[in-house]
Amino acid sequence: MANRKEFLGSIGALAIGTMLSRNSKGNGLKEENPIVENEINWGNIPALFSLKKDITFLNNGTNGISPKPVLAAINNSLNNSMENGIYGGGKKELVKKLATFIGADIEEIAITHNVTEGNNIVCWGLPLKKGDEVLITDQEHVGNALVWLNRAKLEGIVMKKIDIICSGEELLDRIKRAIGPKTRAITLPHIPCTNGQVNPVKEICALAKEKGIYSIIDGAHGPGMLNIDVKDMGCDAYVSCGHKWMLGPAGTGFFYVKKEMLDTVQTKFVGAYCDTGWDIETGIKGYVDNAHRYYYGTQSAALFGGWSAAIDFQNALGKESIESYVKGLSTSLREGLMQLGSRVEINTPADLHLGGIIGFKFKEKDNAQFVTQLRKEKTILRYVAESGLNSIRISTHLYNTKEQVNSLLEKIRNY
Repeated sequence: MANRKEFLGSIGALAIGTMLSRNSKGNGLKEENPIVENEINWGNIPALFSLKKDITFLNNGTNGISPKPVLAAINNSLNNSMENGIYGGGKKELVKKLATFIGADIEEIAITHNVTEGNNIVCWGLPLKKGDEVLITDQEHVGNALVWLNRAKLEGIVMKKIDIICSGEELLDRIKRAIGPKTRAITLPHIPCTNGQVNPVKEICALAKEKGIYSIIDGAHGPGMLNIDVKDMGCDAYVSCGHKWMLGPAGTGFFYVKKEMLDTVQTKFVGAYCDTGWDIETGIKGYVDNAHRYYYGTQSAALFGGWSAAIDFQNALGKESIESYVKGLSTSLREGLMQLGSRVEINTPADLHLGGIIGFKFKEKDNAQFVTQLRKEKTILRYVAESGLNSIRISTHLYNTKEQVNSLLEKIRNY
């Protein structure tokens, strides 16, 4: 990772210097100290994004808006490749940054194109046979649900559904009761795309380990929203992407797998650098002793450059500070919705509302119509039809402000 001084200097031309307030001694941000929340003017951070000023974007759960330094890095990386005839590049640096960002070892990170690809790697790589049972939740994104249902269709594994919109304590109890003698794995979202509850994944992974079953976490909404540590979480595999909360470019993702699981999660698709040697006559000598066995082929240096800059951007602001800011906006939304009383129903459990997403619905109004109406007014939310929720999802990030939250609450009250 570039040090903080280098990073801030590189985007000074984009005016971040005027966005960050001076510390109490008036001598600026010190390189040796982390940038903490009380040294940042969060109200000015949205100016670092290219989002049009008349748009209120509250749908980060679908895709994040990349800041200007990320856009510049993508362009610079692409130009560098074309001007100097460079093939690829930036992969090793990116893997190192990703590993540090989520608390993993370099050998445990595979680069993918999206979450769905990572879910396919682990689903098809696990040694499951016909009749083996996998626990899955009722709040899955299609990019995880369809993957497992496909293997069930083709190979006869059995999927067992758990309803998870409940308190954290009740959720753990439901999982305990669902585990049976044929249960081999559990897959669930760290944060469901539907209602944004932050599931107690550390406790769930500990339970899975105790019962001798694999734990696979769909982390599409984890990194960049929360300050996560996969080692502390204790999962066997964690799958995520760069284009949501990490604010990187689309077409980027990663698959984390424990080193101890490398020989358990089989490689079903291979290519250059997955192997330790091969020839047509004798076949494959073996697989590399790291997660590079799961990814291969030509990939985009431009996307690597952009994603790398996105990680630098988040590290410069501070992961804990970002988590606090994002959660603060979402909490303000919840408090405003609660003031509407029985007219709305919040479907993000109070004890699991720990991140930047909240789901709710009007009890006597058309929820889909509200989302459509606000889009015409350039306020972008997401209607949630999945799992029969018929609800509205609001997701907040760095480019959102308290003023936008208050404006949205007023629109909700008026509707």
